[in-house]
Amino acid sequence: MAKLVYDGPDGTNEREIDADAIADSGRGGDIRVNLEEDRYLHTPYTGLYWIRTSEDEEKMHYSHV
Repeated sequence: MAKLVYDGPDGTNEREIDADAIADSGRGGDIRVNLEEDRYLHTPYTGLYWIRTSEDEEKMHYSHV
């Protein structure tokens, strides 16, 4: 699990989600979070406070191929 804290239209938001649901959007400058089937959250890096994962989730990688 991962804790994601970010700025949204209604202020600071906090979500606990599966770490595998977080990825770089590929558009540059933001991340994409798969909230549910066919629902995504796009958050710019500038609006992101932190992403914390549990120790058993290992490291998250944000590299482009």
